[in-house]
Amino acid sequence: MLDDGWFGNARMNRHVTFILTVLLLVGVAVAKYTSKSKAPTDLCKGAIDPYRPGIQKSRFFRAAGADNELTESEFNADRSRPKGFARRFDSWRAMLLFDKDRNKSIDWIEADAYRYDLRRRALAAYDSNSDGKLSGDERVKANKDLARGRIALPPKSKRIVSSTGSRRYGRSDRGDADKTERDRLKDQLEAIRKRLYSSPQLAGLQRACAAAERAYENAKKGAVVAEAHKPYDAAREIYEKARDKTPEARIYERAKKAYYDAYHSMPEYKAYSQAKEALGRVDSKSDRYAGARAAYERAKGSYEAMKTGITEYRIYKEAREARDAAAHSLGEYKDVEDAEKAYRRVYEKHLTRERKARDDANKARDEKLDQLLKADPAARGIYKRIKKIDSGGK
Repeated sequence: MLDDGWFGNARMNRHVTFILTVLLLVGVAVAKYTSKSKAPTDLCKGAIDPYRPGIQKSRFFRAAGADNELTESEFNADRSRPKGFARRFDSWRAMLLFDKDRNKSIDWIEADAYRYDLRRRALAAYDSNSDGKLSGDERVKANKDLARGRIALPPKSKRIVSSTGSRRYGRSDRGDADKTERDRLKDQLEAIRKRLYSSPQLAGLQRACAAAERAYENAKKGAVVAEAHKPYDAAREIYEKARDKTPEARIYERAKKAYYDAYHSMPEYKAYSQAKEALGRVDSKSDRYAGARAAYERAKGSYEAMKTGITEYRIYKEAREARDAAAHSLGEYKDVEDAEKAYRRVYEKHLTRERKARDDANKARDEKLDQLLKADPAARGIYKRIKKIDSGGK
């Protein structure tokens, strides 16, 4: 009896040991598979920390299409691309805050400013040791929030309350001075860029761009494309007449006139007009051009910031939104949309070659311009200083 019991227990022990071994091996395999298949995605890389403007720029222009202006529909379409410009944490509404010319589309300069601001906010929120980069737990937290489509508020120690009670975010109260310095450096960089555009090194590429643009414009005037455009023009004319007959459109026109009259009388507008005229009188190759251009950009920025803060702008904006909402409910609006889609199909089919040639020429010129900027001593110094400002360095 004892022998049978002993042998029975031994047999049972062998079974238990075998089962535990199998379970252990399965657990290890699952753990390895899980760690490989669910490796965390580094959402910060390229778009925030480190920020790679060159990569983001090429992705932006691919998303923006032929006109180099990103629209809401292009932004939404770009989200489906594996390596698109629009990331899961990007918001079209947030990006529109950088739409300086208020045309409801984003150019590269505006997109670049949006990306820099995103980096600034991420560093303020997660860079706990203030070393200008996200690493370790900082990066883990940032990626976790970015995956949810948001950036956390900075800790209280990094929030600065201004005299008006509004909250600003930064490492110290030098934030405003840094912004002013960065704007000044960007103006200087733009002046260098303009000078390089007319340099001998870019002359051949500029001519190639001009030739490609002419070929593209001539192709647009071709018989097939021109004929396809006629129904679209007719549909748009009918739609605009129907839209302008709505009560909302009449209110909009009055609000628009009041807004234009209001900002034309602003001191900032007069200063902007004078700076624009002064810039027009200066030869682009003279030594005074850079200073005149910087003065013009400052006056323009001040004017554009002020004109959207007046009461008339709010009324005008609300009236425009009401007019557009009323117009979109018209049957003529759907007709013009259908006509545009039909035209676009023809346009895309017959102008693919010319558009590609134009885009390739522009890309080659811009790549060469970037090389010249990187090689320019003054531009290198400006880039270095901007990088220090963005990382919170002195």
